[in-house]
Amino acid sequence: MSTAQAPLANSYWVLPGRLLAGEYPAARDLHTPAERVQWLLAAGISCFIDLTEPGECEPYDSLLPVEIDYVRKPIPISRCHAH
Repeated sequence: MSTAQAPLANSYWVLPGRLLAGEYPAARDLHTPAERVQWLLAAGISCFIDLTEPGECEPYDSLLPVEIDYVRKPIPISRCHAH
């Protein structure tokens, strides 16, 4: 696996080949969420940490194989905009 290239345009390797950060996998662009998830899986991603609140974005966890870990740890928007 090449760690130089991130699997999605708006993603980057924090630890090459081990920890990837990036936009929500089901983000809307020219590609379907299923395609985007497949690219992440092909890059070796085996755990997805979803920082969105339930209902905030289109879910993608049903696109993941059962052996892939999925964890939701929402960051409430109210915390992001606290004064």
